[in-house]
Amino acid sequence: MAIHNLFVPRARIASFNVQLRIEDLNNVPPLNGLFYVKWRLQDYSGSTTRVPVVNREVRWSQAVEKSADISIAKEGVLAPCELKISIKQVSASSDHDGCCGAPR
Repeated sequence: MAIHNLFVPRARIASFNVQLRIEDLNNVPPLNGLFYVKWRLQDYSGSTTRVPVVNREVRWSQAVEKSADISIAKEGVLAPCELKISIKQVSASSDHDGCCGAPR
């Protein structure tokens, strides 16, 4: 359960089953390196395996399933629940992250 939901009565929290499927990335320029996807939903985060570009495409075909607790406001409206997804590149010649240039 997220920290902001600790002080909300249990009757005002809705639980959802979130299913995320990460398929592929198309029309990638011919680059050397590996690509992966990072995601974050509430207190849960993860990433895919690192995959090279093949025929201008990166294919993961990975599914993620998680339960999310979202609080209900007094007006009966669900609070926002942000899903952050980012695509990262790692150079094939080193173990540096293509985003920041810092070692893992």
